[in-house]
Amino acid sequence: MLEAFLDALAGPGEWLNSGRWAYASVNAGHILGIACLFGAILPLDLRLLGCWPTVPARALARVLVPVAAAGLLLALASGVLLFSVDPHYYAGVGLFRVKLVLIGLALLNLALLHRSHAWRALLSGSPIAGRLRLAGLFSAGLWLAAIICGRFIAYV
Repeated sequence: MLEAFLDALAGPGEWLNSGRWAYASVNAGHILGIACLFGAILPLDLRLLGCWPTVPARALARVLVPVAAAGLLLALASGVLLFSVDPHYYAGVGLFRVKLVLIGLALLNLALLHRSHAWRALLSGSPIAGRLRLAGLFSAGLWLAAIICGRFIAYV
């Protein structure tokens, strides 16, 4: 069943390998998505860790959350296309699997954070709760580890 799924994903990969600029463009889109995602998340995480206490969290979130969301969507879409170039190979690479687990944990952390009363309170002007500091630390660490795993895949 997994083999059939991986075979089905290989279709777009043929298109990426056939054009001179296709792979490079999708790869550049992936890097842009990662840059927008992590570039927007890191300041929010640092704010949760206590940096810039005079800057309202609500103002940061209003600007950076949509940028992070767009970056995530671009990184995911382009990542699936890059995976399709050789899905059987990537599915067997340990670092790739670790990267997927890290992304899953980071998204779980994000979902739990945004559903929390402490997050809503922070956006309303309350002080940073301890669990928000921990969520910010987890977020920064998980996303950075996922990026590192992704970049190292080319070297294994």
